[in-house]
Amino acid sequence: MSAPEVVVVGCGVVGLGAALNVQQKVHGSRVRIVTEATTPHTTADGAAGLWGPYIIEDTPVNKIIKWSSSTWDLFHGWMKSGANTSVMLIPGVTISNQELQPEPWRHIPFAYRHLDQPTIRKRFGDDYVSAYEYTSLVAEPLRFMPKLLEEFKSNGGIIEHRKVTCLEEEAKSADILVNCSGLGARELALDSQMYPVRGQVMRVHAPWVDSFFCDESDENFCYIIPNVETVVLGGTHQEDDSRLNVDLDDKRIIWSRCTTSMPSLQVVHNYGHGGAGVSLFWGCGQEVAELVGQALHRIHGPPHKPQCYKHSKL
Repeated sequence: MSAPEVVVVGCGVVGLGAALNVQQKVHGSRVRIVTEATTPHTTADGAAGLWGPYIIEDTPVNKIIKWSSSTWDLFHGWMKSGANTSVMLIPGVTISNQELQPEPWRHIPFAYRHLDQPTIRKRFGDDYVSAYEYTSLVAEPLRFMPKLLEEFKSNGGIIEHRKVTCLEEEAKSADILVNCSGLGARELALDSQMYPVRGQVMRVHAPWVDSFFCDESDENFCYIIPNVETVVLGGTHQEDDSRLNVDLDDKRIIWSRCTTSMPSLQVVHNYGHGGAGVSLFWGCGQEVAELVGQALHRIHGPPHKPQCYKHSKL
């Protein structure tokens, strides 16, 4: 009897996870992924990777808890073993100007608690009425997905790079077909309930940020999530918007909201030189200028024609 053939359509984080689990749990199967894109060119590669189930609509609570708990265990295992350097344990807070209900998954992360009104007013001002904090895991997809892809291949998995136009045609060559096509399911599975939700983020260099922050107020929605080498600033949640280009207005709004919530993002730190200030000052000044230029470019776009200055002389 030949080995059963399993075809997974799509290779985002969901498709890749499904394919690896089939390899590990359905012994003797051959798994093939058919996909138009793989990491680093998937939607997941742009995600900040903060563990915290969000916008799951009508998914049953018991499923949310089961699936998110298993994923937490995976990330936590990676972190404890040191086998995957994409995972960090970080504390943070979610706030809102409307009452936040206790999350059904609150028993999974560490130290989840709702804040009382005096604490909220003291830390965030009178505009906010509800907040909870907890310690979560950040697993950066751009860093861990390539490792999972290599694991899939080393287990004998096959990747076919092509666009899928018909699930029925793909199913002809498989014993089982698993549809992980994401938004593509709108056409492939004729699912009219699927629609795009556009998300735009920024990445900045701010190594002093060591906790996450989420403001779920409609008029000031933003989030700040540290990653391994950058900090992700977001974001947008634009339904039925399939644009992939960077929107400069969204960019300015994201920057404005995030820097209002965390003013230190606007600061370039240039201190702590010990006894080497004279030896380092000009090189440090050059790096300050580079960082300032990069930050302004992110906010306002390319600079105007540079002015001419004479070199400093004594």
